[in-house]
Amino acid sequence: INPKLLQRYINETLLPSLSLKKKTVSVRHCQRWLWKLGYRRKRHSKGVYWDGHERKDVKKRRKEYLAELKSFESFRATYAEPDMKEVRPELADDEVEHVVIVHDESSFHSNDYQNNHYWLKANEQVLKKKGRGRLIMVSAFLCERYGLLALTDELIAENEKLIAELRLKFTDSTTIIYPEGKAGGDAYWNMEQMLVQESLILQSILIARRLFPKAIIHWVFDNSSAHGSLAKDALSATKMNVGPGGKVA
Repeated sequence: INPKLLQRYINETLLPSLSLKKKTVSVRHCQRWLWKLGYRRKRHSKGVYWDGHERKDVKKRRKEYLAELKSFESFRATYAEPDMKEVRPELADDEVEHVVIVHDESSFHSNDYQNNHYWLKANEQVLKKKGRGRLIMVSAFLCERYGLLALTDELIAENEKLIAELRLKFTDSTTIIYPEGKAGGDAYWNMEQMLVQESLILQSILIARRLFPKAIIHWVFDNSSAHGSLAKDALSATKMNVGPGGKVA
């Protein structure tokens, strides 16, 4: 749906079939009609898959996970609105700060910003085809205090002054790959890559220890199906329904 398609239909099909004096309508006129019908011009974004997340085992693990986070919540920094100012926890002499670092990966295409606006009704979403140019996959660790897990400029300068045995080879946990089916392209991101890649696991731990030298660090990984055969029963978006209801694998 868009104003130009609506205009073409009205001018070429609808109006000629009716005995009216009016022969054509403008694009602006069609825009106003779409608004009256409940459509809005929206930027495309990834949708939400509903089913599968309500499986009994998933709900049970979710409650356990939230309880784990709650158990050390008083030892974590908080961030107050509106400017998200950091408030460090008040700790006793025998207590240490707790920090949560999460891992996730995202996919981007070179043509992601083409045809990026659509006319949609409330709660509607466009499922775009995957053929949107070359694929870029970004894998990274993130924390609340620094965003992407990477040494600050000050810590990078200090790292450069260290002897070779103590100097970190990598100062940023982010890994970027360019997977494709052709020979010579990178493989798609999976658990095996994450486990064997020194820069992602070992170096990320070392980076985190430089950023939080005295903290207890909690590392959080999602249950993405991209994490391969080690999690055969993981939730898979390819097996989920786009909307609520219906059977789910």
